[in-house]
Amino acid sequence: MIEQISIYILACLIMCLTIGSVLFFYMADAKQDHGEEILKTESELMKEHKIRTPVEIYCNPWILIPMVYGIKNKKILLPTEEYTRNELRIILLHELIHIKHKDIC
Repeated sequence: MIEQISIYILACLIMCLTIGSVLFFYMADAKQDHGEEILKTESELMKEHKIRTPVEIYCNPWILIPMVYGIKNKKILLPTEEYTRNELRIILLHELIHIKHKDIC
């Protein structure tokens, strides 16, 4: 029983370290110099949905899908591409709702 728990804890630790190292790689190329439209949309959505947790948004050319990460300091990582206002609104709303519901993976 104790051996099984130890193996489970070790597997979780390896998974966390792997995810952490991958995110570290992504953040190495991430840039926070996104357009005014992203900040404006983020601010509107946060007010609209009463999200008070501070959030930083980064863009990265290496990722394929938007994601949220961070336990204490929440960050949204977006693929570097052009979005329509509606696409941006939907993407940011989806990620902000994860933050509001305190979803972590």
